[in-house]
Amino acid sequence: MDTAKVTTLLMVVALSIFLMGGSASALKYSIDGDISDWGIDLSYATDIGYLDGHRPSLPNQNIFTEDNDDTSGDSRQVGPGYSSGNEYDAEAIYFDNDDQYGYIAIITGMPKAGWDYYWWNFGPGDIGIDVDGANDIAVVDEFYNQNSSYSANTPYEYAITMGGELVKVTKWNSVLYTNYGYDISGPYRVNETDDTFSANNISFAYSDSPIEAHYVIEAAFLLSDLGLEPGDTFQINWTMGCGNDYVRLEGARVHTPEPATLFLFGSGLIGLASVAGKKAKKERKA
Repeated sequence: MDTAKVTTLLMVVALSIFLMGGSASALKYSIDGDISDWGIDLSYATDIGYLDGHRPSLPNQNIFTEDNDDTSGDSRQVGPGYSSGNEYDAEAIYFDNDDQYGYIAIITGMPKAGWDYYWWNFGPGDIGIDVDGANDIAVVDEFYNQNSSYSANTPYEYAITMGGELVKVTKWNSVLYTNYGYDISGPYRVNETDDTFSANNISFAYSDSPIEAHYVIEAAFLLSDLGLEPGDTFQINWTMGCGNDYVRLEGARVHTPEPATLFLFGSGLIGLASVAGKKAKKERKA
């Protein structure tokens, strides 16, 4: 193959990579319920304060921890309620993004199955996401008192459900103990959704086995599905059915990601194409 053809081929490949914008690249985090790729080793999380002192070390991550874990079995306030044996404790929430995806990781003592008994449900709630800050979505309480007229508003217009779906919410269920003030934990589970909304792609995982009484919830979603761009801020919230504890990441910011590997590779190919082109010109002149 002569130099001119090589030059053309290199330029076509480089241009294709730039047009892809890195879309073929793998997810930044493995969505598998393993928090180690966030820089956290839960095998050391045997003491209260571990997660507060051992935070993800990667740049630009948004982090909130409330590490008052309880692995000793005694009852301890985790805020606003109590937990015995760590089950109703929410420990930490993290957010990060690349050029296409947002990533959420949550650490909790709540197992995936939770506790379902009649109309009581103490299981894990859905992840609420607020992108516009408007406090305009109805919350209905159908747990503690099914005849109650309790209602409030929540700003979380989107949710990642425990079934692994990204949905637009029109109605939430509140936490169980609203009359004890546990509604500060936020809404619990999606009640009704906007069927006109459709998410393009989402990955979700909830670890099956605990590590030092901790479980991990992970999700990856397309930023474009929520209309999020670099510089935008939003809020993420997660709690369980009783509302004993919650983690809330306020002011999470979408950062401008560093250049992707494919982008750099494409730059290199264009450089090679340029060199090859110059060489071809010299050969033609000679």
